[in-house]
Parts: sequence; C-alpha cells; structure tokens
Amino acid sequence: MLSARAARLLAVATLGLGATLTLSPGQAFAAEGSFPIGSGSCQAVEKIELHLVNGAYHDEMANNPTQNSATDPYRCRFTLYDNGNLVWSSSPAPGSGAQSPWFYDGPGHSMKACVQRYYNGTPLGTPSCGPLN
Repeated sequence: MLSARAARLLAVATLGLGATLTLSPGQAFAAEGSFPIGSGSCQAVEKIELHLVNGAYHDEMANNPTQNSATDPYRCRFTLYDNGNLVWSSSPAPGSGAQSPWFYDGPGHSMKACVQRYYNGTPLGTPSCGPLN
C-alpha cells in the first residue's frame, strides 16, 4: 500500500505527464494506417498518413481503389468526405481506379473514405466507409 506522500507524488507525476501530452504543440495523435473498405467488386483502402504540411506533421487522407471491376450495369463510386461534405468523388465517370489526391486531415477536419456500388445508376445498399478521422 502506498503512503499518503507517495500517493500524492504519483498523482502529481500523472497529472504532469497528462498536461505534457495534451499541450505539446505540433504533436499528431491520430489513427494512421490503411483501412480496407468496399462491397463486392468495389473495394478500396482508406489511407491515413502523416505528411509535412506548412512546417508541421499532420494527417492527410486518400481513398485508394483496389478493385474496380464492376461492369455495366454495375458501377463503383469512390468518395472522400470532410466534415460531412463531399471533397472528392470518382463519379460521374465509372472511375479509373486511380487513388484520390491527398487531403489535409489536421485540426478542424473530420474525414472518411467511402465506397458505393450502383446498379443502373441506383445505389445498392449503404456505402461502405472507413473510420472517421
């Protein structure tokens, strides 16, 4: 069992560490990685990576189609949303299968990549989306 003095010192050290982690400028605390998304013949990878942006490292996100083999009357649509607003889409063309540009996903941004299958221009089910970042 800890003495009262040891307990106080542990509490102060814990609070100090928490403040240091919270207040460190330029520090990125995000979920970098690759997250598979898709449905059937429409597959992609939501990519989140640290990139140097205006002198500091911040997250950037891209939607990378990995399977775009839907054929008429089926189509694939790959999209990126920022704060709920569409910022990139492979439509109205059926999509080249090329990765989207990288989009800044730092402070003030909340992004996600999605994949949607279509049949004769009508969406099938709900979009498959990666994690919100």
